[in-house]
Order: sequence, then structure tokens, then C-alpha cells
Amino acid sequence: MSTNRQWGTALAALLVGLVPVSAQAEFPERRVEIVVPWTAGGSTGAHVQLMSKRLEEVLGTDIVVRNLAGAAGTIGAAEVANSDPDGYTLLATPAGPTTIQPHLRQLPYDLEDFDVICRYTNNPFVFMVAEDSEYKTMEEFIAAAKASPGEMSYATAGVGTLPHIVGLAIGEGFDAELLHLPTSSSADSMRALLGGQVTSMPETVDHLARYDARGLAVTTPERLEDYPDIPTLRELGVDAVFNHWQALYVPAGTPADVQKTLADACEAAFEDEKIVKGMEAMNSRISVLTGEELQKFAQDESELNRKLLVSAGLLEE
Repeated sequence: MSTNRQWGTALAALLVGLVPVSAQAEFPERRVEIVVPWTAGGSTGAHVQLMSKRLEEVLGTDIVVRNLAGAAGTIGAAEVANSDPDGYTLLATPAGPTTIQPHLRQLPYDLEDFDVICRYTNNPFVFMVAEDSEYKTMEEFIAAAKASPGEMSYATAGVGTLPHIVGLAIGEGFDAELLHLPTSSSADSMRALLGGQVTSMPETVDHLARYDARGLAVTTPERLEDYPDIPTLRELGVDAVFNHWQALYVPAGTPADVQKTLADACEAAFEDEKIVKGMEAMNSRISVLTGEELQKFAQDESELNRKLLVSAGLLEE
């Protein structure tokens, strides 16, 4: 074999050996986008904006937050579910678009089209009215609802969202006919409440700290330490306990090492003192969960929500 041919063969072998190295560049190489499937101003967006700066530091890349609202969060969720499974497009959302809506309607995705990366909050609901409302207690509210069936209204971010189910459970539990008025986001619901377009609103406890609202009942087994004067639904005779959790998702099939990088970054973000204080200021409970335990948690929640939809008459068994 000639010297030139020997060198050519050696060079080709070297180049072949280098290909896997360049093809397996360390994640992330470019900016990461987080899709929030709601209009700006809601609790999900507030949490994502807070954590995104710390995620940029941990991941060493830019984070772009994009609101893509519509159809109770399913438009944004569908885009992420059908994006490339490379870790560069994430979904940040409460449970509705992933563990409720796929039971209710024909969608271009279901929970199995995602890998759940990191749950970061787990907040109780509060049934609330505007601070200047004439209703000071849940008993007064329910009495008015029974006196005027179908006239006492509550707003939520859409049909089949968890706040909607909470509202249904309250109406059924107290045997009161409440009028559901869906909006496009929790921020829009709050604007409707404070503007007097609706009478009430079931939403997460952090809304009490951020807006001029009064809580009438909470969905926890015991009273909240921060709001000891607000009774639980159980105290009032309705055995209903609900929690509102938010998580980061990627399309199913995203490489395991990329998922771990993102999960580790999420855990690190919510251990940061600035993030902890920011979440406390919003009265939002940090509750980080990752890995196989989180995958099981999401599946269990999806099945629980399916049963709740059946009992609420929104879904056939």
C-alpha cells in the first residue's frame, strides 16, 4: 500500500471516529423555549418568568418564554407534544391540558405524548369572591345561590380545567346550581371577578396574595396556616380535597440524558433563595418532584381526574 493511501485510510478512520463526538454535543447548544399555554398574567406565567432566569444560569443558555393560549391550554400543549423531542421546546402548565382535557375531547395528543420533567408547585384551591363582595362567608354565598338558582356565577380558565371541576364539586356538594363562565386564563377570570362580571372564582391560593380577593373556603384537609380564618370545604360539609400542580414537560422520546439535565436544572432553580422568596411572595408552595415517581404521579392524577369527570357528568364511564 502506498504511503498516500495509508495516510488516506488513517485519516478516513480518524474522521469516522470523530463523527459521534460532534453528533453528541452537550445539551443545550442553543436557546430553550418554554411554552405557557395561557395568556400572560396568570400564575403559571408568573412562576415561569420567575424560574426562567435561574434556569438560564444553570443551563448556560437563553430561555425564551412564549404564551400560546387557547382551547383551555390545549393549543400550546399540542404544539409542544408535536415538536422535536430534543429538549429545546418545553411546556409549563397546570394539570388540565395534560391530565384532564385528553379525557374530554379528541386532541392531537394525550399524556403519553409527553415526558414529565419536573413538578414544581402543588397548591390548594380557594373558592373566592372580590374583596368588596357582599358575601362574607361561604354560608352566605350558598344561601344566595339556592335562592337564585343559576344566577350565582364562577369563572375558570375553561371547560374541563381543574378549577371547573372544583366549581362543579362545590355546586354538587352544597346542592346549589352555579353558573360556569369560562374564560381563556386565570388572569382573565380574575379580571372578570374584580370587574364584577362574575360572582366568584375557584383558583389557587396564591391569587389571594396577588389580588384584591376574599377566600370563602379552601380545598385542603386542614385550614391553611397562612389563612387560618378560611374554613375548609370539609368543615362546611363537602368532602372535597383538590390540589393544583404545575410541571415542565417535553415531547415523549426526548433523550434520557437531556431529560435529566432539565430535571436537575429545575431542582436547582427551586432551591435558589431568590426563587424561594419569590414563590413565597406569591404565596405559592414549592413542591419539586422528578423521575419515575413523577411519571407515576402524573398517571395517577390523570386517572383520578377521569373519575372526577365521570362523577361530574362530563364524561361517560
